[in-house]
Amino acid sequence: MMSLQRNRLRILNGDIFYKYQSLQKLYLQHNRIRAVSPNAFRGLYNLTRLYLSYNKISILMPGVFQDLHKLEWLILENNSIHQISPTTFSGLRSLVLLVLLNNALTKLDDICLEMPRLNWLDMEGNQIESVGNVTFWSCNMMTVLVLQSNRISHIHEQAFSFLQKLGELDLSSNRLLAIPPNLFVHLGDLLQLNISYNPIADLQIDHFDNLHKLKSLSIEGIEIGNIQRRMFEPLKHLTHIKYKIHTEQIKSLDTSIHSREGKAAKKCSVYVGTPARLLEKHSR
Repeated sequence: MMSLQRNRLRILNGDIFYKYQSLQKLYLQHNRIRAVSPNAFRGLYNLTRLYLSYNKISILMPGVFQDLHKLEWLILENNSIHQISPTTFSGLRSLVLLVLLNNALTKLDDICLEMPRLNWLDMEGNQIESVGNVTFWSCNMMTVLVLQSNRISHIHEQAFSFLQKLGELDLSSNRLLAIPPNLFVHLGDLLQLNISYNPIADLQIDHFDNLHKLKSLSIEGIEIGNIQRRMFEPLKHLTHIKYKIHTEQIKSLDTSIHSREGKAAKKCSVYVGTPARLLEKHSR
C-alpha cells in the first residue's frame, strides 16, 4: 500500500510509480492533481485499488490505465472530468467498481467496452443529458447503475436492454418528462428502482409489468396524473414503495394511504411503506 493523500501533488509524471510493481493499493485523494501522464501508472501490474478522488483532473488520456490488468476499484469522484471515451479505460479487464461521482461528464459512449467485468457504475452528479442505445452496450455484467442528479431528459428505449443482470437502477433527480414504454422490459432481475424527482406527468399502466423481482420502488416527487392500482399489482415481491401523492388522487385510487409517522400535509401525503398498505381499500 502507498498513501500520498493531502500532499498538494499537482502532476503525475510518466513512470512515477514504475519501480513499485508489486504495489496493490494506491491512495492519491485530496491533492491538487490536474495533469496525469499517459504513462503515470505504467508497470503497476498488481494494483487492485486506485483512489484519485478530490483532485482537479479534467481529462484522462486513452490508455492511461493500460497496465492495470488486475485493478478492481477505480475511484475518480469529485474531479472535473468532462471527457472520456471507451479507450480511456483500456486495460481494465478486471475492473468491477467505477466511481465517477461529481464530475462534469456530458455523454457516455459504450462505457464498458474495455471493462467487461464492470459490476457497479456510479455516475451521480454529472451533466449527462441523454442515454443512447449503445451507452451500456457492453455492460452485461452490471448490477448497480447510478445516474442520479444529472441532466437527463432523454433515454433511448433500448438503453438498458443489455443490462439483464441489473439489480439497482437510480434515475432520480433528472429532467425526464416521460419514461419510454419498454425501458424496463429486459430488467427482470431488478430489485431497486428510483425515478423520483423527475418532471414525469404520467406513467403507463404496464410500465412495471416485467419487474417481477422488484422489492423497492421510489417515485417520490412525481405528480402522477394517472396513478392506478393496476400499476403496482404485478409487483408481487415489492416490500417498499415511496412517493408523494395529492389528496385528490387518493380518492381516485380508492386506497388508504398513511405516512410512516402518520402525518399528512394539506396538499399531499407522503407514503413510505408496503404496497399492501398502498392498495388497501377503505374499510368503510
